[in-house]
Amino acid sequence: MKSVKVNQDPVEIIYNIPELKSVFVSFYKSNKSNKVPYHNLWHSLCMVKYCNEGALFEGLNNSDRIDLLISALVHDMNHSGGCMSDEDNVRIAKEAGYKLYKNTNFFKDEEEFENRIGRIVNATQYPYVIPAKDLDKQQQIIRDADLIQSMENTWFTHTTCGLCSEMNVDIEDFFDMQLSFFEDIKMNTVWGKNRWSQNIPKHIAKVNMAKNMFLEQKEKDEEDLKEIGRDLIREKIKELNYKYPPNSYEENIDRIESLGFEVHASTSQCEVWRSPIKDDSDLVVHCGASEDYNTNLIFMFDQFYRFWKKNKEN
Repeated sequence: MKSVKVNQDPVEIIYNIPELKSVFVSFYKSNKSNKVPYHNLWHSLCMVKYCNEGALFEGLNNSDRIDLLISALVHDMNHSGGCMSDEDNVRIAKEAGYKLYKNTNFFKDEEEFENRIGRIVNATQYPYVIPAKDLDKQQQIIRDADLIQSMENTWFTHTTCGLCSEMNVDIEDFFDMQLSFFEDIKMNTVWGKNRWSQNIPKHIAKVNMAKNMFLEQKEKDEEDLKEIGRDLIREKIKELNYKYPPNSYEENIDRIESLGFEVHASTSQCEVWRSPIKDDSDLVVHCGASEDYNTNLIFMFDQFYRFWKKNKEN
């Protein structure tokens, strides 16, 4: 174990390792998931960066480090972006990774590729299929790197928004899912534990800031909608008050009752007025628009006269 330089540029790392450099252009041109919301090219590059950092810190020999970095590059190749299970995503990634290296001399056959690379990629399948206690060092590093990547400076645009899109979850709901997920994280390596403990408090604070902004805006939007509704009711009341001034309430009720209408049934939300003169004369008046008795009367008057006018025309 040793202290290493962090945040090295991933393209520079790839350029300086022949086993990565020789296939990178082909990887870029053939990878179908370069532009999916989360499991995209940026995610793959970040994984190369963090796996390299973890490998150097944990003291992997050069051969094991290169196998780990190949695994990091291809581990989400041709990812479905949320359309398939992760079991399928891992299988597809390993198939695409082997095809990428098939015409090189780095692996003699698919079995060797699976033993050296596929085995490492398997550790990233989520929900995890390999218990933490059964992970070897390369698998531990790639799993830690997959989690540490979520704290990149691009965490909001890439991790939060990207995963929301792939998981088809509203961002307001995702914040709580993300924070709950962080609480259950257990790193596997000394490198991962150091990285996580140093950065997660600050990162959780940033996630909470974003969450609060969205919640405040959601509450404001809901209040705005309520206010719009209240404005519509106010305008309606003004209109109806003009038609039926408060001092004519009793007169209007007398008029309605003189035409043979009477309350047939009543609840807190509506009244049914019925006239015995005509069988089809039921008038349902919804009175739940206001808790104010007079306001509900205005609604009732207006509904009655609309109903009466329609019946007269017929």
